[in-house]
Order: sequence, then structure tokens, then C-alpha cells
Amino acid sequence: MCEPLDNACSYYCIASEGVIRSEEGVELELLPSGLDLFVKPRMGTKGLFCSRWYYDESHNHCDSKIYRNDKGMFISRGELLKKIRQQSLNQDFIVQANLKSSSSLVDLNPNSLCCARIVTIKREGRNPEHLSSVLKIAWQGDITNTNGLMSPICPSSGRLGRAFSYRLFCAGFDNHPDTGANIKGRILDD
Repeated sequence: MCEPLDNACSYYCIASEGVIRSEEGVELELLPSGLDLFVKPRMGTKGLFCSRWYYDESHNHCDSKIYRNDKGMFISRGELLKKIRQQSLNQDFIVQANLKSSSSLVDLNPNSLCCARIVTIKREGRNPEHLSSVLKIAWQGDITNTNGLMSPICPSSGRLGRAFSYRLFCAGFDNHPDTGANIKGRILDD
């Protein structure tokens, strides 16, 4: 696990999915077996250079664990390890379990992870204050970045508002423009 992040999350009692490995110029020796993996650069790249690798039990020949990416390419566990090592020569990469959206959100975009972004401020000598909360939703693809949608979250009820895009002249959406799933008025699970 990635010690600094995991320690901070534990300290503040924040539930989190741990990072399996964070490659910072060191040799990656192990990959967990049987997990779908998400590999991404440590520093934000707006979704570039990220990859998902699905563990495919049906292609497990002679104990070589087989992974499949979104493009249908199959590689062995050793080949995936080599690929991650090669990528980490140019920049630091994080390997973590591939997370999926809650079943109540998967209809918004089944191929991406919807993320709540909650922004707070803590002034000296005062309690933290809530500034804003939005649900980030992928649009026209499976990456939630500046091309995606943001729906404001009511902090007291968890109800979503009309979704907007970073794109200029976006009038907003009550339903997801790709899937047609309702956004406005949806209440998030606890």
C-alpha cells in the first residue's frame, strides 16, 4: 500500500481504497493476483496514459494470470508487470484496484467511476467549513476529466442538481447526454 496516503486516510478516519503500488523509480516486483487493476500516472494527466486491466479467469492457462485491457488485448501477468516497469521509467505510476461506481450510479456511465469532489476550508482556530460538493460524471468516453460533467450535490440531502460541463456555452443537462439516465433530482446513497 502507499504509506503516506494510507496513513493520512487512517488518521482522519477516511475510508479509502488503498494504492497497491506507487512506482517512483524503484523496481516493481509484485502484482496482486485475481484483481482488476487501474494503472495511472502519479501526477494528473487528465486521463491520459491511464489503463484498466481486467483479470480474466477464463484465459488463465498454465498458471499464467491473464489480463485484458479495454481494447481487448490479452497479456500475461509477467507481461503486464514488464509494461508497468517500462512506463515507470518515464514517469511515476500508481497501481490500484479498479474501482467501480455504486450500483445506484452505474447507469450514468457504466465504463467510468463517478466521483464526488467535496471542497472544504479550515481557517485557523475554526472548524472546517463546507464550500462546495459536486459529482463528477464522464461524458463522451470513460474518463472523468475537464471534458466531463459536474452536478452540484446538496450537502444536507445528497440531491443532485442540473449537470454542467467545463465546455463553453453548455446549457446544462437534467439527464446524461450519452446514456439518458436521470441526473437532476437523483439522491446519492450514504
